[in-house]
Amino acid sequence: MYAGDELVALNGFRVNEQRLRERLYEQRPNAQVTLSVFRRDELLQIPVVLAPAPHDSVQITPIEQPSDEQRRLYLAWLG
Repeated sequence: MYAGDELVALNGFRVNEQRLRERLYEQRPNAQVTLSVFRRDELLQIPVVLAPAPHDSVQITPIEQPSDEQRRLYLAWLG
């Protein structure tokens, strides 16, 4: 897609921002979907292969003065 394209449907179903997310969550990685977009005044059907979701990352930052409970949980979680 390009700047200015108007996304109107996914696999033939009309979508807005919320509905697009819902429909994409129904799909599996590497599935092919078809986006319907208006580019200027032309309706285009664009096939797209969905990539797997990136892995989540978490960062643990110790606090300066943890309570006894916080320290216990921190140590228990880290093993």
